[in-house]
Amino acid sequence: LASGADPEEVLRLLRRRRQADGLDRIAVLRDWQALVIQSGVPIDPSRLLTMTVAGATGLFLLLLALGFASLVAVPLALALGVALPVVVLIQIRSRRAGAISRQLPDGIDLMVRSLRAGHPLNTAFQVIAREMPDPLGSELGIVADSITYGDDLTDAILAFADRVGIEDARYLA
Repeated sequence: LASGADPEEVLRLLRRRRQADGLDRIAVLRDWQALVIQSGVPIDPSRLLTMTVAGATGLFLLLLALGFASLVAVPLALALGVALPVVVLIQIRSRRAGAISRQLPDGIDLMVRSLRAGHPLNTAFQVIAREMPDPLGSELGIVADSITYGDDLTDAILAFADRVGIEDARYLA
């Protein structure tokens, strides 16, 4: 919003993160969706899944064209086309969760000081969003924007805990 974005577009983006896109019906795909969201990658989980499957399929066809036997091409395509992106996402999620875990005590301290100064809770989240670096600053900025645009405080904080996927955030929620 501070950069001049359309408020309706911001609201649409915030709501999009909470909408079900069919991936939540199957447990493995639900885990995929959680992995993508918690890693902070700005790609829709269903689109990233499509890209991953297409990449694995293309790699399989390339391996067949290069003369590999299908018994060799299938596991190789699955390992490079599916397992590698999952491992990369897990690494990104771990790094991001570690950063949030390190920033959370300072963020809570800033929130406490803001509340002691008499600010309402939503303003405290906005202060954290302005003062803290990413990833915690942007995540709590989403919480503040969610509350501003009509989400319930409890829902916004629980969505934050789901997005970051760390136990400390669940305790805060």
